[in-house]
Amino acid sequence: MRIISDFPGGNCKFISAEYDDKKIIINLEQEIRDTDPWWFYWCFKIEDAPEGEIEFAFHNKKVVCPHGPATSADGINWTWCENFIDHTHFRYNFSENESRYFAFCIPYVLSDFERFYDTIKNDVKRTVLTKSEKGRDLPLLTFGNGKRNIIFTARHHCCESSGSYTLDGVVRAILKNHRSMLDDYKFHIIPFTDIDGAEEGDQGKNRIPHDHNRDYSDSPIYNYTKAIYEYTKNMDIAVFFDFHSPWCWGGLDDEPHLHLGPSVEPTPDLQEKFSKILSDLTLSDNGDNIIFKNHVTHIGEPANKPDAKNSKNFFKYERNANISLCIETPYSGNLKNGYTVEQFYYWGEQIAEALYETLK
Repeated sequence: MRIISDFPGGNCKFISAEYDDKKIIINLEQEIRDTDPWWFYWCFKIEDAPEGEIEFAFHNKKVVCPHGPATSADGINWTWCENFIDHTHFRYNFSENESRYFAFCIPYVLSDFERFYDTIKNDVKRTVLTKSEKGRDLPLLTFGNGKRNIIFTARHHCCESSGSYTLDGVVRAILKNHRSMLDDYKFHIIPFTDIDGAEEGDQGKNRIPHDHNRDYSDSPIYNYTKAIYEYTKNMDIAVFFDFHSPWCWGGLDDEPHLHLGPSVEPTPDLQEKFSKILSDLTLSDNGDNIIFKNHVTHIGEPANKPDAKNSKNFFKYERNANISLCIETPYSGNLKNGYTVEQFYYWGEQIAEALYETLK
């Protein structure tokens, strides 16, 4: 049996293995790397497992979601493992020589984006915004012919994969259900802000000396930020959405919520209008889908500081966007089962619908 994490999105440190007549216990912990302080993301693969039950024990605080880990046989199709023991342990019953991935959440790396891009490539233009610090291309998708601009970004914090699936759902819904918006707006999609971190399996949040969503200063240090400054210079921006995932679980972090940008003229109430429409849409849905209960944090509240050097403040203060906000989608959520990719997509579809209703 082998335990590996040297694949896109991989992050795990093997500590030891314990054997007895009844089971195997594998002791692990997540790699914090250059994140300060503690964070919780991990992802690893077991290859050629022996038949029977294996217990996995994490030794750096609580890092197993309430629904257990996400698991996959191929690294593409993910479900939530039902064998949750507690927030530091889970078990899995392997067939002989089975190989299987396990992760804190459903991962999203460049190969996932490429599969999504293949489904929309006839409707969008793909270019490169810039190169990352390690030489990777940062994809940029554009579509629409309008004079006003709408910008969507994700992965300012590279482990926050639920935001990526949600963004895909928004894009898919606009191209499918709201093509009339393309007459009035041009869309700009930046799916990976910290693409190096996403591919290498970093935590990303609170990266030293600061992460990508604290780089919107007079002296940015990341290639992405420098490029977005230049790219959006003199651009007439109607909407900026930044897609994130929150803290690991618990309380509001089990619920979708929004961090609103500053409420400034000429459209001080437009963000509140969007939030109310989105909440009404999800609450009126009878399916087993992600529910947004109009939880928002306003500028000045503890988690939403007006002087933070983040993307939504930059696009409101410096680029005068009418709407500029951060959308937080939980990693696993508070439904009976952990959120699925299709539920993320449908949540994105509802975001697109609310945006359409707000702007029309």
